Amino acid sequence: MRKSLGSLFFTASLLAAGCAPASEPAKDAPPVDLSAEEDAARAVVDLWERMWVEEEIALFDQAFAQDPDMVIFGTDAAEYWVGYETARESLEHQLDVFEDTESTLRNQVVKVHESGEVAWFTEMMDLEVTSGEERVDLTVWFSGVLEKRNDGWKIVQFHASVPVSGQAVEY
Repeated sequence: MRKSLGSLFFTASLLAAGCAPASEPAKDAPPVDLSAEEDAARAVVDLWERMWVEEEIALFDQAFAQDPDMVIFGTDAAEYWVGYETARESLEHQLDVFEDTESTLRNQVVKVHESGEVAWFTEMMDLEVTSGEERVDLTVWFSGVLEKRNDGWKIVQFHASVPVSGQAVEY
């Protein structure tokens, strides 16, 4: 019986410890200036748009994490890139082919977590681009996640989609 009570007390102690509130942030940590962090994260997101208009792959290098597990979903079925190098190679080829790109950015939202370490964004971009002899107008929706690193904000996950006219599946 004593063993059972001892085991019960030990188990209850572990459960109580697991339910304790999370520790508070260190009192000495300076407060996060969320507005400044949002501006800094937005500046990195804006490099994506500039990359297309200026046709400059170096802007991709500045904006995206150069990680082997960074992920980008593009607009075409074949555009699922894992790793910075894979994505960069494809985007560099696209920039070589596309000409006279013009864009208008709409509905951009950039939010920073209260920790100041993670941000996410959404935006819509109207693009006009020449590929070969064809001039194409399209709207592309973008979303992604940024992580604050020692060298600043970097995009670590990115998604692009082209909305269909009407509904893909009626509901």
